[in-house]
Amino acid sequence: MPSVQRAFTDFQGKNVRIVAISIDEGGAKDVKPFLAAHNYTMPVLLDAKAEVFARYGLFGTPGTFIADRRGMLVA
Repeated sequence: MPSVQRAFTDFQGKNVRIVAISIDEGGAKDVKPFLAAHNYTMPVLLDAKAEVFARYGLFGTPGTFIADRRGMLVA
């Protein structure tokens, strides 16, 4: 997570979007306090059912993807 936060901070104001996706089953009630405790400010999408996680074939965390402007995964 620290590296995601650094990337988010480094790319602010540039034509790049950094987004984290949480698969925590507790959803926002668990994620928000964690983010606040670590001073993370990047946007975090909630995927409590791990649907996005499964869709992209992830078996462990963390996973990192790079998408182009059209939303197509390129790395």
